[in-house]
Amino acid sequence: MPTVSCGRGPASCAETAIAFLGINDWRFIRAIFVGDTIFVNYRLAELRDSKSRPLQAIATFDVEVTNQRGEVVQRGHKALLVSKTPLDAVSAST
Repeated sequence: MPTVSCGRGPASCAETAIAFLGINDWRFIRAIFVGDTIFVNYRLAELRDSKSRPLQAIATFDVEVTNQRGEVVQRGHKALLVSKTPLDAVSAST
C-alpha cells in the first residue's frame, strides 16, 4: 500500500497532487439555493499504487456536500493522481 501525505482532503494535497482524474457516481440529492452555505467533506476511500508509474498513486475520495442544516445535497467520488513524495516544483513555488 502506498503512503501519501494529503492532510485533511484533496485541497491539502497541493504538495503531492499531480492530476485530477475525474468524478464518478455524482448525485444531486437536494437543491442548493442562493444564500446557502455548503461544506465539502472528504474521506479517503482507496489509495493504490499506479501500475504504470511506480512513484505515483491513485487516491480515491468519497465526497459529500452538505448545506448549513447538515443535509446532504450532493455526493460522489473524486480521483487524484498523487506523488508518493512531495513535489519539489510545488515546494519551490510556494
